[in-house]
Amino acid sequence: MPLELGSDIPGIPKTPQGFKRSLVLRRDFSTMDAYYFTPTGKKLRTHNKIAAFIEANPKYQDVKLSAFNFTPPKVMEDTIPEDVVRKIPSIGNSNKKKALKDSA
Repeated sequence: MPLELGSDIPGIPKTPQGFKRSLVLRRDFSTMDAYYFTPTGKKLRTHNKIAAFIEANPKYQDVKLSAFNFTPPKVMEDTIPEDVVRKIPSIGNSNKKKALKDSA
């Protein structure tokens, strides 16, 4: 089960009233994912989904899309437990995994 965190980065717009921003750390500790929950409890993962929710719910027409930001905070290397083996996506270069293993 992914770890949910409450901390965030400065400069992110204040979440509109009734909505909740959630940060979830991926199992491989590579990054976090940002999600928003609507006042009705629906989980939204993209600006398009938020726009569709606002359009379908006239009660929230005054909510601006610019108030939603999916940029997650950076995962700092020193916060990852030492016994965790991180997976690095291979994009044509398998030396990345070896470099990470050698640096440990």
